Amino acid sequence: MIVKDYWEPVKDQLKGQLSDSLFQDIMLHCQERGWPSFFGYEGDEEKSKQQELVFNKLIKYKIASFDNIRNGQNFGRDAIIRIPWKENSSIIDIDAWNYDIYFIIPDKDVVELK
Repeated sequence: MIVKDYWEPVKDQLKGQLSDSLFQDIMLHCQERGWPSFFGYEGDEEKSKQQELVFNKLIKYKIASFDNIRNGQNFGRDAIIRIPWKENSSIIDIDAWNYDIYFIIPDKDVVELK
C-alpha cells in the first residue's frame, strides 16, 4: 500500500512530468485497494500465470520517473506506469473498471518498445 507520506518526498521531482490533477489521480489509483480485483495479487500460482498473460497484453505507458529517496537513502530510480482503461477495454472486460490504474516499478524494469 502506498500512503500519502510516500508522495511527499518525490512530489517536487514529478512537477513538470505530471499535471496536478494527474498527480492527484495517481495518488488515488496507485494502490491495490483501489484497483479492480483482477489486478490484485491472488496468491494462487495458476491464477497468477493467467493474470500475467493478460497483463502482458495490456497497453501500458511510462508517464514519469523519479529517484525514490527516503530518509536520506536512495532506493533507486522508479517509474510510474499507467494502464488506461479505455484503451484496454477490448482486451479485458472488468466490471467497475472505469479509470486508469497506476503502478510503480523500478525504472530498470521498464522495457520501451520502439
